[in-house]
Amino acid sequence: MRYNKLPYYSYIIFLYKYKVPLLLLIFTALALLGSSIKDGFTHSDEELWIKGSSEYNKLLKEDYASSYIKKVTIDLSREDFSVDTVSKLKELQAHLQSQENVLEVNSIFSQKKIFNQEVSDEQQFMEIKPLESYKSDEIYAYILKHKDAYRSFIDSDFKSVTYYVKSSKNIPIHMTDCSFPYVSQGLETKEAFLNTILFSILFMTIFISFSIAFKSILPSILGAIFVAATSISTVAIFQIFSAVQDIHMSIILVAITISVMDFVYVYYKWHILQSKLSAKHALYRVLVKTIIPIFWTSVVSVIALGSLLFVNSHILYTIGLNVMLSAISGLILSTTLLPVMLSFFSQKNPKIITKNSSKFFASKEAASSPLALKAFLLVTLLVFLYAMASYYSNPIAIKSDNKNNQILIALETKGFTIENLSKLKSLEQELSQQFASIHSFQSAYNVIEEIHKVEQPDAALDLPHIDLDSYIFSFDLYDLTQGLIIDDRLTLSIYIDKNEDQTNILDFVRKEGFLIQDVNSLVSLAKVDSISILFNVVIFVLLLIMAVIYKITKNKEFTIISLVVNIIPLIWFFGAIMFFHIPLSTEIFVAMIITVALSSDATLHFIYFYHNARHKPRNAVLSLERSFVYVGTPVGMGNLILLLTFAMLALIPNEIIANIGFYSTLLIFLSLLVDLFILPVLFLKHIKNNTNVQDYFHG
Repeated sequence: MRYNKLPYYSYIIFLYKYKVPLLLLIFTALALLGSSIKDGFTHSDEELWIKGSSEYNKLLKEDYASSYIKKVTIDLSREDFSVDTVSKLKELQAHLQSQENVLEVNSIFSQKKIFNQEVSDEQQFMEIKPLESYKSDEIYAYILKHKDAYRSFIDSDFKSVTYYVKSSKNIPIHMTDCSFPYVSQGLETKEAFLNTILFSILFMTIFISFSIAFKSILPSILGAIFVAATSISTVAIFQIFSAVQDIHMSIILVAITISVMDFVYVYYKWHILQSKLSAKHALYRVLVKTIIPIFWTSVVSVIALGSLLFVNSHILYTIGLNVMLSAISGLILSTTLLPVMLSFFSQKNPKIITKNSSKFFASKEAASSPLALKAFLLVTLLVFLYAMASYYSNPIAIKSDNKNNQILIALETKGFTIENLSKLKSLEQELSQQFASIHSFQSAYNVIEEIHKVEQPDAALDLPHIDLDSYIFSFDLYDLTQGLIIDDRLTLSIYIDKNEDQTNILDFVRKEGFLIQDVNSLVSLAKVDSISILFNVVIFVLLLIMAVIYKITKNKEFTIISLVVNIIPLIWFFGAIMFFHIPLSTEIFVAMIITVALSSDATLHFIYFYHNARHKPRNAVLSLERSFVYVGTPVGMGNLILLLTFAMLALIPNEIIANIGFYSTLLIFLSLLVDLFILPVLFLKHIKNNTNVQDYFHG
């Protein structure tokens, strides 16, 4: 064969001729990009979620600051509740209050004791003092007597005490002086150390997996370089052109996923083709057979997920831009850096761990029963119907990384007025009636109620006719405004038993026109607002894949097959979410995007190669066997490597990364099963029986 007469072969000649200067040029460009990367990695998604959200924009419009509330729960199950215990807890209150950027610490010690102080037999005056101002033995006795009144902060059997730390910034909570076991959000962590662990696990797993799969250390070295190059270029270009500088660490995993699969497709073909061809000719064949599916996969990622750039949400914008840049970087480096690196090497007697798997899979799937396929598709349909029915009857919960039981809101209208107090009273009554999980409120109205009970225990509070000036004087005299009046707006703290009701409560409050102040609640609402957007993007991706498949094959059966195999893993995953009542989170979104990227990648490669194989005079089973050799094996190999990689991430002591590892492992496993056992069978059972497809050979 005269290769020099074939298209693209001149490009291979060019790569071989100038491989040294080309490699130096590419590495220099990557070094410059790498040096421009700023420390913008984060493991917390709060800031990315709330920026651009509708409720956060309302706060900005009103020039009203949001607040971070972090819950610290002290475990007293191993302690006898005593005066000494109270003394230590009181010291912890002071320690938490002394931390930088802490606005207030809401706990049982910050609660006000309102009582009448007798001066003489005929004279008394009202006094209001925080519990922390009393001696420990007095606080202990008071708590024992009034424990039911403070269930928001201490449980009835004295086994746990809760502090709500309110801060102006997302700060770590230092608990070095705490002598009790505790559970806390936002503890001080060393993210640089966590990043080191994360990337060490990623690259070690990839390095070892490639060595085992190809029985050579060469793919491990080249794979690590290629994955690192794609990740560096993605992050650097993102930070150069994006207005959002912070990058959530989980989103980097999407870039790594895309680059791993691109590398496996290219290197695997180059590796096995050298059993018959020279290294140069093998590289040409690889370029011809992979450039089209990699190009169309990149088009799907750029158009579909790039649409998130137009959504008014920083987290969705970040996801969309990173996936788009990852796809473009992967495409460019797959046709430049990777061929240049491969041009320096050749493989004598190439070996591979999955040598005989292709024939085995093709023969087994050719002999499979059509009833088994129909039964599986029927069960999948039932899972889909169950998931949809569950979704509409019991909407999916939203997971917030802050496991608070407190919601902080404020009135839109300013002023300490009877009208605004009436709004608080009305809202508290409506919330109490609709949500049984709410057990207490904290507001200026509640304090006025308590003062009135002390002053006039036998008279009901007639809010429209109170002496407001007198109460305002009491608030100023006893410093009661902290946390209850912020920027001349009355606030309301809502304490709930079940976090599952938080979304419904927030939706009710939002519809009533109140400002939602705490970041935890803002994040929850931003996630709620993003559900429909992300579902629409997933649907758009599926439709776009169908359009690309039809353009490549001009065949409706292939088009329908592409939809079926891409939607099956998502249906089963969505069904599991609804069945186990798993709340929606960023981790699930990232896992779904990783799966869509992988499944579309595998579908495009598999269908493209099988479509081309059926043009030649060979029967369906032989075409499938060759498809397994050149596509099925790298699909399985790449997915297994990613499966192992994400399974290792599930062991990292960080909840967000561990959850991404777990969900991604589950979805990649489902996607792998579909790609290896459902997609080929659909080829055999449907394409084989269609004898009217133009340009096809049917044996």
